Amino acid sequence: MLGERIKVLLDTTRRLSRRGASQALTKILNKTHTADIALLFRFYDSRERRRIFSLFTDLERKAEVVAEMDTSIAVELLSGMTPDQAAAILQELEYDDSTDIVASMPETLAAEILARMESAESEQVEALMGFHEDTAGGLMSTHYFALDKETTAGEAIAALQTDEDFDAFYVYVINEYGHLVGVLSLRQLVRTPPSRQLKEIMIPDVISVTPGAAQDEVARIVERYNFLALPVVDESNKLLGLITVDDVIDVITEEATRDVLKMAGAGEELPEATTTLRENLATRFPWLLMTCIGGLLAAVLIHQYLDKRSFLGFVLSFCPLLLGMARNIGNQSATLVARGLDTGQFHISHIGQILMRELAVGCASGVVYGAAIGGVAAALYHTWGYSLALSSAVVASMIVAVLIGTTAPFAFAKLGGDPTQARTPLTMTAMDIVSVVLFLALAKTLAA
Repeated sequence: MLGERIKVLLDTTRRLSRRGASQALTKILNKTHTADIALLFRFYDSRERRRIFSLFTDLERKAEVVAEMDTSIAVELLSGMTPDQAAAILQELEYDDSTDIVASMPETLAAEILARMESAESEQVEALMGFHEDTAGGLMSTHYFALDKETTAGEAIAALQTDEDFDAFYVYVINEYGHLVGVLSLRQLVRTPPSRQLKEIMIPDVISVTPGAAQDEVARIVERYNFLALPVVDESNKLLGLITVDDVIDVITEEATRDVLKMAGAGEELPEATTTLRENLATRFPWLLMTCIGGLLAAVLIHQYLDKRSFLGFVLSFCPLLLGMARNIGNQSATLVARGLDTGQFHISHIGQILMRELAVGCASGVVYGAAIGGVAAALYHTWGYSLALSSAVVASMIVAVLIGTTAPFAFAKLGGDPTQARTPLTMTAMDIVSVVLFLALAKTLAA
């Protein structure tokens, strides 16, 4: 969730932007940390993003903001520029950051931008694009600080002082072939007599990964050993690059989000604003289908033990299915919204947009599954009255469940609580009660 300071900053920058107070807005942005600015860009619309980003005149400042942005937002902004402008900004980024952005662009645009970057820069980006994004190779940066093992501590410190781009946590030690043979911390280095060679003070047993290592394996290693950076080597132990802790934190967040969403049957990633209804349905349909099939089997079994012509038999047969479908899609919506609020990707101001998206998913899913379930009811009870009542109840209950599941996390966030509390039995019980009442009311009216 957004902190109070960020909420105030968001409201202030929006108000100044709409008033056209560019000078005052620029002063605020120049005093704001780039990570906070990047967070604000999640909640601006496309026009606001372009307008506010244009206020940054310093190329280095632009690059710092882009480096902190979500990749999709960075792609959106850079795609609206000329290839020369985009290339100039990307050249200021770390190679791993610029690679993520270029790899997410349309191929034609990416090729145009790479052609306008300096050859050394574009070659590094193209080399990193050869690695899958979910591997160590896709996470690593090729900018690192390594010295020959024969180097003395005094020479190493002098080299650090003259390296303007140095921002590493460790000094890596290599041999004459570029193979990684040791590592030492900056603290070790500055506490060592200047005349001692690095090979005398280095830690020879270096924990590293290969470019093909999965990103979750990288995260586990960094977490286990409390590393601030992890070297990446090839099969011959030649040093290729470095994965820093900030990239690992992103991985841990992504993996946690993926696990939470998969447990709810809501896909693996939070949907973007540009995600279409068809894509949302494709993500969530399979899990709803499993619930539907299981519920229909239960309905057929229950049907065998009840009066096949009675209203009570009809209700008891299909009530578990109705509750299961409503709970499933409602839980999906609640999980998506709660996780989005927790990670800061959603803001309470997005409630209208997200609610419309979720209601569209609920309505479309309800119509499809309502028709299928109604057809089974017609086959079992040989009456279209029961079938129409059940189909209408499925549609209505799934829409209401989505409405409850979407609004509950926002309500908890608005009241200062934890949005994940929206997935408690209290919310699920509310979905059950509403679904049953709708079912009985529709069934009594339409099946009479």
